[in-house]
Order: sequence, then structure tokens, then C-alpha cells
Amino acid sequence: MRHKPFVCAALALGFALGAAACGSGESTVGTVKSKVKIGWIGQMSDAGLIMARASGYFKGQGLDVQFVQFKSGADMVAPLATGELDFGAGAYSAGFANAVNRGRPMVMIADKNSSQPKHSTEIIEVRKDLAGKIKNVAGFAGHRIGFASSEGTSAWVYQSQLLERNGLALKDLKITYYSPSDLYLALKQGAVDVGLMSEPTATQAEKDGVAVPLMTGDDYAPLAQIAVLFTSSKLASSSKPTVQKFVNAYACGVRQYTAAMDGGTGKEGVTKTIADATGIPADIVAAARPAGFSKDLTVNARSIAFISDQLAAKGLIKKAPEVSKLIDNGFVQKATGEKLACPTA
Repeated sequence: MRHKPFVCAALALGFALGAAACGSGESTVGTVKSKVKIGWIGQMSDAGLIMARASGYFKGQGLDVQFVQFKSGADMVAPLATGELDFGAGAYSAGFANAVNRGRPMVMIADKNSSQPKHSTEIIEVRKDLAGKIKNVAGFAGHRIGFASSEGTSAWVYQSQLLERNGLALKDLKITYYSPSDLYLALKQGAVDVGLMSEPTATQAEKDGVAVPLMTGDDYAPLAQIAVLFTSSKLASSSKPTVQKFVNAYACGVRQYTAAMDGGTGKEGVTKTIADATGIPADIVAAARPAGFSKDLTVNARSIAFISDQLAAKGLIKKAPEVSKLIDNGFVQKATGEKLACPTA
């Protein structure tokens, strides 16, 4: 096993990667699966996974990881329950909660994207020709609004709450749901006036002179849990070493990405790696607001509880699942304890 020059301890990014994250410590309950599959969407907030694969951190942990493309996190739920997938990467949503309520136990094991200071991929954009007229959220009344987030997802919950806090009931608004790329086109063609967007299409809209930003997720929903890594409760209990090794490698990937995007060394290389993996132009990756992560990569339990309560209140789930059964932060806590190098292979 060889070691690349990248050393976790040199990053100084708010948490020090631990013995587990860097190869020396791991859970010992259960057997190790050397070949695992993860469902992913292939977007900028998958940066930690992308860098873990490209830099050899998964292989450094002895894992052969196959990435399987999905359109949404909700689509990963069934194959995860049947064992066709070992891990998933996506938003906590009504579909996730309903699956848990139906007896398909799953557990969130790491932050994949959250609204952190100056690190938020959720952006509210106003069409540029209307920027002088629409100056705040209350001004959305009477205008056409486009959502890039699907109904029932974590981002949608926080965006909906923002509208409601400003006296705008969803039922009274002119709302259309789009894919991120279609929302960009709708703004460009004048089909919508306001876009509740995500990166990198928000940056693309700004760069092309289509829209101007009004606020970001860290403005209206600080520390909100937007997306997570998750696995089946069965795998988390029967093969703890497998899950730990996966989280170890992921933690190394996240910190390499964060160090580069926050002005450290290697930004050009990291940008190219993400661009190659996602198909997003490298200049847009470089200019876009970076994904946010909690300092120790833990899932925000308070945010998940809030999302669950909102989904139940809106009738999208029958009941809010018990948060303590939805989250296991033990793997990331073990992976972020001490300063050691990240092994590669």
C-alpha cells in the first residue's frame, strides 16, 4: 500500500481526520464486504464520494466501490432495502420516511450536504430583468415560481417554510416543479420569474446574465440538513467494519475537496475531477458555491426532526419516524478523532 502526499492532518479544516478515517482504527463487529455498491445522482454535492474514488481512498480502505446512477435519493430506497445497494447518497425525503415507517429500516451515517456559512448549494434566484421589482420573498406574490427541489425533499421543506414565513401559502402561489437544468431554461425563456435553484445551475444562470441571487440556504435555513449518506440498518449492525471503512474514505474525500475549494492547494485538480465525474463544465464547478459539511460530518438530528415534523404536518407522511433510529453518527465520530494520513492504493 502506498501513500500519496496528501495528509489529512495538514488540512486544518475544523476537524482532524481520525484513526479510523485514515486507516488505523475501525469497528470490529461483523464481517467486511470488500465489494460494495452505492447509489448516487452525480452532482456537485457528491464531491466527497468523487474525491474518495478518484484519490484511491476507497481502495486504501480495501473497498471496491461500484457507483450506480439514480435520478433521486428516493429511487435508492427499494434497492437498498433488498440488498441490491449497500449505500445511498441523496436527500432525506418523504419517500425515505415512508419507507422507514413501512418497516424498511435505514440509517443516515454522514452529512453529504448542509447549509453552512458561505457554503450552501441552495440559492434563490430572481430573473435579472425583474431584480428591481422583486427585492424580497414577500415580493414573490403574484409571480411565477420554479422549484428545482422535488416536493417532499429536505430542501423543499425549508424553501416552503421560507415562503410561509413571509405570508405566502403554497396553495396560493404559481408554482412549477422542474429539473435543475429545466429551471435554468425556464428562467432564461421567461417562463418563471423566481427560481428556487441549486448549484451549479444557479451559478450558470448568474454567469449567463439570466438571473441574480436573492439569498442562499445559509441565509434562510442555516445548518439545514440537505442531503445525507445512508445505508440499511442491517448492514450498519451486521457489517460495521464495512460501513466504517466506507465512511473513513468518504471523510478523506470530503476534506480534500473542502481544503481545495476553500483556497488551499489543488483546486484546479479537484475541480477537473468533479467536472469529469459529473459532466459539469470545470469553470462552473470552480465558480459555484461549494457544498457545505458539518465540521465533524455528523448528520444534524435537529434538522432531520424538523423536516420529519413538517412532512407529517403537510400530510406527506403518516408520522414522523423516531430520529434516534434514523441517524447513526457513530461512524463519522469514529472517523474524525485523531490526526493521521489517509491511505490510498
